[in-house]
Parts: sequence; structure tokens; C-alpha cells
Amino acid sequence: MRYKNIVKTILLWLPSIPVIIFFVQNAFEKIIKHDQLDKIGTSPTLLITTGLVLLIAIGLFIYHRTILYGTLILSLYMTTIVVIHIHKGKGFYLTMLIIMGTLVAGWLRKTYLPIKPD
Repeated sequence: MRYKNIVKTILLWLPSIPVIIFFVQNAFEKIIKHDQLDKIGTSPTLLITTGLVLLIAIGLFIYHRTILYGTLILSLYMTTIVVIHIHKGKGFYLTMLIIMGTLVAGWLRKTYLPIKPD
């Protein structure tokens, strides 16, 4: 029974790990390299603020009681990125995939998958 709980925990966190890694990298890049990013029309203050909001959203996403808020903030951020990419004529399929991955990871960790006891 104990091994099933360990396996269940690992499987529930497995989709969340790439999502967390992506957003942590994105947040620190916006905070540390804000002057080196090739973003048109964005000020360093806006990039640093966005990075800090992303770090807060990641913390909310990791903590189980606030996972819905974290998932919502991260998904809305990426939806904004999709709209910007569509407006500029860039590819947006990968960003849509990240939105779907964030939603699936949040849903899996919020719902309880049934495991039959022995």
C-alpha cells in the first residue's frame, strides 16, 4: 500500500515538473536578463514585474491549497503570450501546448486518482 502511494505521488507530480522548470526559467530570465531580451515595446520594469508575478504564481502552483490560483495565473500569462504571437504572426503552437500542459498538470494534482487498496 505504501509503494502505491509513493508511485501515485510521483506520477501526479511528473507532468508538473516540466511546467515548473519552464516557468522558473522564464521568470528568472525576465528578472536577470531584462535589458538583454529582444522584446519590442517592453520596459525593464514591466519585465521584472512579470518575472516576479511568475515566481509568485509558481509558488501558488506548487502549494496544493492554492494550485487553482497558480494554474489560473500561469495559464492566463501564456494565453496573453499566444495572443501576442498571433498578433505578430509568429508560431504559437508550442505556447498553446504549454497552456494545455499547465492545465493538465494542475488538474491531475488537484483531483484524486482512485487506487484500489489491496
